[in-house]
Amino acid sequence: MPEKLVALAAPTFTPEENCAMPLAALTSYEALFVRGNLQPNSRILVLGGSSACGMYATYLAKSINCFVAATCSTKNIDVVKSFGADMIIDYTSQHWTEVGQGNMKYDLIFDCVGAEKDEQTL
Repeated sequence: MPEKLVALAAPTFTPEENCAMPLAALTSYEALFVRGNLQPNSRILVLGGSSACGMYATYLAKSINCFVAATCSTKNIDVVKSFGADMIIDYTSQHWTEVGQGNMKYDLIFDCVGAEKDEQTL
């Protein structure tokens, strides 16, 4: 395999974590830029902001100066803030469709959860 196609494994991660991280990053990249055509200064909502894909999506969107709103549970608010999200929606106390009283308009919604509205716990 050509050397340019490989990277050293992070010594603090397990082999499974080292394999999973690039996949989450590539999934987020494809969803945002290849399929979602995300443009600089857009507004994006990341459902599942504390997931691996949610983390990368937030980071990638912030890298092109997007406004990022992300959902997570109460216990993960600080983690999601550390990724750079501009607005955190705690799904244990509010539903993302009810935040901003209908005034929130997004250019892209990236669903890292896959749950139907009826399946989400409030």
